[in-house]
Amino acid sequence: MKHGLNFLILMLGALSVSVQADEIYGTFNFTRLPPHAAVVYIPDQNAPERIAHVDQKNIEFTKTLDVGTAGTKVIFSNSDQHIHNLFASNYKSDTKFDVGLIPPGKEVQIPVTWPEDTLLRVGCNIHSNMRTYIANIQSSNFTLVDFVTNKKKKSRYDDGGYKRKKAAKKLKTSTGKYKFKLYDVSAAADTVNILLPHYDLIEIKLSKGESKSVPLMRRGKQKGELTVSRS
Repeated sequence: MKHGLNFLILMLGALSVSVQADEIYGTFNFTRLPPHAAVVYIPDQNAPERIAHVDQKNIEFTKTLDVGTAGTKVIFSNSDQHIHNLFASNYKSDTKFDVGLIPPGKEVQIPVTWPEDTLLRVGCNIHSNMRTYIANIQSSNFTLVDFVTNKKKKSRYDDGGYKRKKAAKKLKTSTGKYKFKLYDVSAAADTVNILLPHYDLIEIKLSKGESKSVPLMRRGKQKGELTVSRS
């Protein structure tokens, strides 16, 4: 009887948490070419650490964006047939590194030293079309939104000298609407953050039942609009 009562109390507690949890959903509506990706997240200084891990295959990164935490390291694997040379150079965050050549089958680890709530762009010195972004955030509830449309692009380099093909085109993104949703948002969390490459951090205070729209501004020009709602 006692065990049955304890089970009932646990079930009622779980139901209470489920009832109190909210959902946050929204839409990016770009009228100009968007960046490569975005991360939408609920900031939480008590969130556990997260290690980002990005691989390299077919002369491109396997992820457009990943999330790590300050004090951890980003793991970059090379599952490609080609040598890569990862680097980053961001004067705003005073973050710069060049890891040198990474042979196939090897990996490198980069410490997350750039400021919290910012993105770092990582590229390859050998293959200039390659790029990925690593976000430094404290959050256990986030979602990644990928704006890149031509994932199945052909290699831009020949096998002999990794030379750029003259007919190659830049990685394309398209205007349009991109939806996202965050589940199980604590009723105590009142802020949702959005990070996009080359944009300032967007912080939105949002109560249950509230909707807001904010312009997506880059260098003083509006590139679209973001709508966010909470239910």
